[in-house]
Amino acid sequence: MSDWQGMIYLDHNATTPMYPEVRQALCQFLNTPWANPSSVHKMGLKARELREEGRRRVAKLLGASPGEIVFTSGGTEANCLALFGVARAYRERGRHIISTQIEHPSVYRPLERLREEGFEITFLTPNRQGIVEVEKVEKALRDDTILVSVMTANNETGALQPVKEIGELLSEHPAIFHTDGVQALGKIPLSVQDLSVDLLSLSGHKIGGPPGVGVLFVRQGVKLEPLLFGGGQEKGWRSGTENLMGIVGLAEAVKWVERDLQKSETLSQLRRELAEGIQEIYPRAKSHTPLERSLPNTLSVAFAGQDAQRLLLQLSQQGICVSAGSACSSAVPKPSRVLLSMGVSKELALSTLRFSLGYYTCSEDIPKTLKALKKILS
Repeated sequence: MSDWQGMIYLDHNATTPMYPEVRQALCQFLNTPWANPSSVHKMGLKARELREEGRRRVAKLLGASPGEIVFTSGGTEANCLALFGVARAYRERGRHIISTQIEHPSVYRPLERLREEGFEITFLTPNRQGIVEVEKVEKALRDDTILVSVMTANNETGALQPVKEIGELLSEHPAIFHTDGVQALGKIPLSVQDLSVDLLSLSGHKIGGPPGVGVLFVRQGVKLEPLLFGGGQEKGWRSGTENLMGIVGLAEAVKWVERDLQKSETLSQLRRELAEGIQEIYPRAKSHTPLERSLPNTLSVAFAGQDAQRLLLQLSQQGICVSAGSACSSAVPKPSRVLLSMGVSKELALSTLRFSLGYYTCSEDIPKTLKALKKILS
């Protein structure tokens, strides 16, 4: 069930509830002697083995080798390390970077910062379904392009991007290929070999793991300039004592990714029931999510003529947790950059809610959510 103290949680794209198996693993870890994985004594070696077991599990899940896995503090740091790391390591080769208008802020804002450092950034626009076409990437490629960054799946609309096709395109180009896979892990299969990516970012709290831990896959041979300097941990790419407790929790969460994937079809059906129910309740509703090419758990809907912030708060009062499709800055709502880039009007963007289902979402949650919506909208 997704019910927690009477609440229905439909905001899994923001963060997932921690799995009980993960909580159990963390409690067990807290009851074991602490040590630094870099220490050479017996307890340090035990800590190092826990760290490396986590590395092996993540590598196996992605089809990578353990030496290609770098632990970070989360998806944001992983994205920043990928972008700043590649840009600064390869700037003598070129200063052109390709990305998209639909990227998460942890990709979009670092690229804006790199622009201030003298890099030229091409932000590609998606089509009206929120998908960036391969042809646009091909057209934007130049001899001095050193990096291409396209997310695997959009966190707002759930739209799946043609990452595999872009990877195949770039196989004939020296540019490094990065994808933000934070929203995709656990919802669709992810393989760095199938996608032909050089860098892939992940986050623990999106798959039932703890917050504060993430991963950057770095294909062997790719150069990075580190963001953090110090003791040289993680091959020198990420200095600082590793978050061993977070790694233990992540390693446990990774064990259950296959279980999550097995529920994808169920989530897709529940999402369709939700979409159809919303349309019946409120015929003016408009979906931004391409149901046939998106994450199975995500539904972004504009309630034309309504205010998303008001709907969100009223749903919360009814015990339903969702997100607005637009980010808020102080008390002033701002339309979503992602939706605007898709050609959605400012008014529709400001009326958009995002429903994101998860492993604990059950069939009873959907009619309860629709009932609450009907009460509010009537």
